[in-house]
Amino acid sequence: MENNNKKSTAIIIAIIVIILIGAGFYFSYKKGGVQTGTTEDQIPLKNGSSSSYEITAINARHQYKNGKHIYAGVIDLPTPCHTVSVIATPSGTNKYTLQFTTKTTDEVCAQVITPRPFRVEFAAPKNITVDATLNGKPITLNILEVKEGEDIDKVKFNDKG
Repeated sequence: MENNNKKSTAIIIAIIVIILIGAGFYFSYKKGGVQTGTTEDQIPLKNGSSSSYEITAINARHQYKNGKHIYAGVIDLPTPCHTVSVIATPSGTNKYTLQFTTKTTDEVCAQVITPRPFRVEFAAPKNITVDATLNGKPITLNILEVKEGEDIDKVKFNDKG
């Protein structure tokens, strides 16, 4: 009788081990399976890893005032440790590119979507074309024109619908 108990215990342990091994294979396969984007399209995080948060467009308010173009807005970044900077560079005849660059600190940071304001001003002729890049890659730039007499910082960009 004692021999049957040892056999039953050994069978139960073997079944548990097989289930655990199977579950390990299942979850490792599932984790490495479907991805929503390539690393190239994602925002870099600390130590070269990347976020699955992907920015596909930037909304900006634009105003031409006293010979200067002003672009301002808010960009959502994947963590509070991320910052954004923007510069305007000539990229052809009457064409400029807004170059957005994101950076992160070396701190450990929670992945919480964090809005960051941006603003850039540059002197150029009134009728120019403007495109944008984010970390060196082209990105859609949605522009809301603001009249010269309005306060660009008080005009809201309705991007919710």
